[in-house]
Amino acid sequence: MQYGPVANISIDSLYLTEPVSGIADEIKMNVDITNYGDESKENIPVRVELNGSQVGVTEINLSAKTTETITFDIKTKLLDINKGRIVVEDLPVSFDNEFFWSLNKLSTVSVSVISEYKKSVFDALFDDNQLFNYNYYSFGNIDYQNINYSDLLIVNGLTEISTSLLSSIRSRLSDGGFVLVIGGESTGVSSQVRQFLSQYGFTEVNINEKVLVEKRSFDNPFMEGVFENIPKNLDVPWVKPKLRWRPAEPVITLNNGMTLFGRAEIQKPLYFLSTSLEDSITNIHNHGLFLPMLYKTAFYSSNAMQNLYYKIEETDEGISFDWQTERDDIIKLSNDENVIIPEVRYSAKSVSIFLPLEAEIGPGHYKVISGEDIIRVLALNLGGDESNLEQITSDSLKVFYPDQEILTDPDMAKVRATIDRMDYGQDIWQWFLIGSLIFLLIEIILIRMI
Repeated sequence: MQYGPVANISIDSLYLTEPVSGIADEIKMNVDITNYGDESKENIPVRVELNGSQVGVTEINLSAKTTETITFDIKTKLLDINKGRIVVEDLPVSFDNEFFWSLNKLSTVSVSVISEYKKSVFDALFDDNQLFNYNYYSFGNIDYQNINYSDLLIVNGLTEISTSLLSSIRSRLSDGGFVLVIGGESTGVSSQVRQFLSQYGFTEVNINEKVLVEKRSFDNPFMEGVFENIPKNLDVPWVKPKLRWRPAEPVITLNNGMTLFGRAEIQKPLYFLSTSLEDSITNIHNHGLFLPMLYKTAFYSSNAMQNLYYKIEETDEGISFDWQTERDDIIKLSNDENVIIPEVRYSAKSVSIFLPLEAEIGPGHYKVISGEDIIRVLALNLGGDESNLEQITSDSLKVFYPDQEILTDPDMAKVRATIDRMDYGQDIWQWFLIGSLIFLLIEIILIRMI
């Protein structure tokens, strides 16, 4: 039985054109809106609100069963914590006409580099940049306390490794701290370094020919937002590979199929660039790809690539963000009406919170409170499946529930009989009564025969 035509417009997602623009007073926001209905919609008003004020408005035309992206240029003074909302005027359906988002001002990303050469390369990337708290150390002069609390530890040109450094790297990885290892010279590497590399799945190779970076690497989601378009004649970096990393989740690959830059499949905090930064081995450190690659790694390492929103149904793995606090502090979530105490897991510089399954959590803004301080604001929304009002066909239900009776006939008497059968079971007392009478008749006949 069909209950009428499907008619609903919903906001599916939103994202910023520049991931780090939360530190500025101008942001460009893209909003994906879908028409789930069977008819086109015209002149649908859509507005953006930020901290209680309207900061953008437009109208959109949507064909049936299509999704369109609209862009808002928002120029306003941002606070440390910002609460936003997208509203679409879609009457008479009103339950999913608003979409919540939040933008928390980025803190600086702490980057520590341990290296014996190419200091100028890292200075150019991180020094005098307000986004980063940058420290450079030689292998013989390491501040272990500082590197243990950095968001990203970069170890460049690893040829020797002390017991203290090896212990620090392993401790960071086990505690969720991010490490980027950049390969060293293939000659003169100590046995301890070889053992370390072997432990994480690296094997030595000896390729003396230049191998180009595969152009499809630029489309990897890790590099999203770096290039507006990729020309066909793009000049790509070259490498003479010296290391192969088998357990990698590739980010940048070479034309021969080897991984140049990737992250570990098992221990996600470990990144590796499987080449040294020698001019005779590669030119990647002089290529335009090197800067966004390291910036992205640093931002991902610090949770600075913050989520503008979360889907309530997709928070099973927790919500993580940078925060240092005493472990006996109670972290609470509040939407000014209800207070929720989530499960909290700590790492060196961040916390992960897990929403309790028994709590009735609806869409909206939730303040994350530690003691008397508001750490940040989270925006929670319902999943997109709630917005699609299209009915499931009876044939689809039969596939999902092959052992159940699917009622397609609106006859209320049949529906009532089915519900009664589900509640009380199948009535079979009549058969027992008939059986009893038959046995009684047989008994009477036998008695008379005797």
